[in-house]
Order: sequence, then C-alpha cells, then structure tokens
Amino acid sequence: RTAGLVDEAGGRRATVAEAREHLRAARACLDGVDLTEGARGDLLTLIPFLVDRTG
Repeated sequence: RTAGLVDEAGGRRATVAEAREHLRAARACLDGVDLTEGARGDLLTLIPFLVDRTG
C-alpha cells in the first residue's frame, strides 16, 4: 500500500527523472576521460540500462 501511495504522489516519476539527470552528467563526464572507444562504447551502452531496467 505504501509503495502505491508513493507512486501516486509522483515519487517514482521524480526518482526516475533524478536518476536520468545523474546519468546525463555521467555521460558528460566521459567526455573528459581518456578511454578507448571500445570502453567508452561499452559504458554508453550500459548507462540506459541503469535506469530503464525492471525487477
């Protein structure tokens, strides 16, 4: 019941929006790091799964 109330109040939406903002900042930080293209690509592929995963 509590989880439902938090969701109804917009808690899940706000949390996902905050997580997306942090991930946007993480992507921007990658621009300043000397990585191989393979490593950069792997990280950029992983980033969306950190927010969009379920379970």
